[in-house]
Amino acid sequence: MMTERLYDGENAVSLDDLKHHLRIMHADDDGEIALFAVAAQRELELYGEIAITRQTIRVALEGIPQCGEIRLPVGPVERGTAVSVSVDGEPYAGWRLRPGLRGRLRFDDPEALSGSEVEIEYTAGFTTPPPDLVIAVRDQGAMYFDGRATSVLRADRSGGISDHARRIVGRYRGVAI
Repeated sequence: MMTERLYDGENAVSLDDLKHHLRIMHADDDGEIALFAVAAQRELELYGEIAITRQTIRVALEGIPQCGEIRLPVGPVERGTAVSVSVDGEPYAGWRLRPGLRGRLRFDDPEALSGSEVEIEYTAGFTTPPPDLVIAVRDQGAMYFDGRATSVLRADRSGGISDHARRIVGRYRGVAI
């Protein structure tokens, strides 16, 4: 499964929000701080398999599992979300969406799609980011800012994600069995 995110430029934490969190009043580092806000959100989205703000997700896969259901790789997916599915380049309508934090698509005839190229495009993300995820992005951005002069942010098991952000995003993180 190949997944591509198309960002619309919206970020959960603005430059002013992150500067306020960092207690910075001057404009000397504005460009760098703005990049940290974007990088922090994207890092946490990848870690949690979530979209903190609305974004378009494109998925390409070969065939559908025999069970006929696939878990969409990025959530949340809201009820009424526009989803387009194509099989071998042609629009396909034999599916149903199960919305939620971990949205799923259920296909009516998965055996007929065996070996076919399936492409799915949908919108994922929170209309309004939950406050705890906004705090996580601020905390991660602060960690980037504080560690900007070092070559390695963290050498522990967190993989460069702040402890606070890891705990918060962990509540939203997808679990696969």
